[in-house]
Amino acid sequence: MKKTKVILVGKGYGFWESDKIPEVPDDTEIWGINDLILKKIDVDLVFNMHLLEEFTNVDMAGVDLANSIGIPTIMPKKYKQITNSIEFPLKKLMKEYGTDYFMTGIAYMFAYAIYKGMTQIDCYGINMRGDDEKYKNARACVEYWIGYARGKGIEVNMKGRYCDCLKIFDRKLYGYKDVFQTDPYDITDRSLYVTFGTGLDRMGLSKLTYLLSLQEDSLYYIDANPVPLDILQRREFLYDHLTRLVNHTWKDSKTNPDKLPKYTGDMCHQYMHIVENIYGSEHTARIICIEGDEVEVKKDWLEFSGDKILWTDPKHESWKEEDKHELHAFFPSYESVKDKAFDRYYKEYYQIAKRCRYKYPLYFKYIKSEVLDTEAGQKEILDHIGYENHVYTDYKEFYKLNKVPSNGNAPKEEVCQKKKQNPKKKSQVSDSTEKSITTNMAI
Repeated sequence: MKKTKVILVGKGYGFWESDKIPEVPDDTEIWGINDLILKKIDVDLVFNMHLLEEFTNVDMAGVDLANSIGIPTIMPKKYKQITNSIEFPLKKLMKEYGTDYFMTGIAYMFAYAIYKGMTQIDCYGINMRGDDEKYKNARACVEYWIGYARGKGIEVNMKGRYCDCLKIFDRKLYGYKDVFQTDPYDITDRSLYVTFGTGLDRMGLSKLTYLLSLQEDSLYYIDANPVPLDILQRREFLYDHLTRLVNHTWKDSKTNPDKLPKYTGDMCHQYMHIVENIYGSEHTARIICIEGDEVEVKKDWLEFSGDKILWTDPKHESWKEEDKHELHAFFPSYESVKDKAFDRYYKEYYQIAKRCRYKYPLYFKYIKSEVLDTEAGQKEILDHIGYENHVYTDYKEFYKLNKVPSNGNAPKEEVCQKKKQNPKKKSQVSDSTEKSITTNMAI
């Protein structure tokens, strides 16, 4: 049977989603980039558009493996020592397509797929994500070839929610105030829905974690990996953090260790400081910001921090190198006494939240803590994340675990009853989540 469809697999974050292809149809090939074959991805063709003299050890290992098992490798030229190497028909394709716009190996894969007469191109792990000029230019090149293929009538599907191709970064259509870009990727393809909870109401974040952990197929954390602000605000941090979160989720999955839960996330006040980074890198994540009673929140934080130097060390003079992960390193600082410094921090913090609410209306939700105590409020939160079946709570078990008295701030029994609609399977609650919840509140 003639192969008319191709799956292109890169090494970008999320390329494992190619494992979820149940069966590759007889009319479909899989092509992999560079040393991807070493990841135990079965491919029919390898693309390595590096000159042999520029190969790294990993490049050579990938080509040697492909050569040893008879898989052809497309290269800039035919090499005698690589018997299965095939020269990329550069001159022929430049003439046929009228362009020499090739800035990345992925561009060559697209051009070759068009040349081979493929009618459908599905891409996994081809994210083209990065802030430096190299990645920005490479992404533009790939987007050019996506458009070229579609102009030829070829169906192109960019799989995976980590892909930056064809994405409007603020989601707003130019010239329109309230029209936003729909997700350019098939959201049913998403292997994991990520939610970040943030806000200065520590009790509110703990209650949010408890609520979400009750839902089916879910695994949530509090402070999965808190880091100092100077590290947190580096663009590359978020990618590494998400990788650790996914790996952590994978290891903590109890009911089926071979399958990721569908929903995961982390709750920490710090995420407010990197909202722009999140939507520049992880644009489909949901963020829920909780605002509690300012007086109560301030009282709680001042009691919690005790005599620690928080919010009052603008020159970081108290930060010794070995103390970089101490509590004071997680907050901005001001030239003021602690009481007034916290007031300023609180004000600036929620000013950011209010801006984000208007800038990212599809993904950023700003709520008052009392919303957590009503069924309507819980439904709004769960709908925002994307849950189809809801489990509501009156927090009785939460208060019992945390030894919190059911006072005026606790939900009323008749307002919010725990119930489940069409349950499919028991939710997953990680040991670390249980520990975080039962040890009271996040930092």
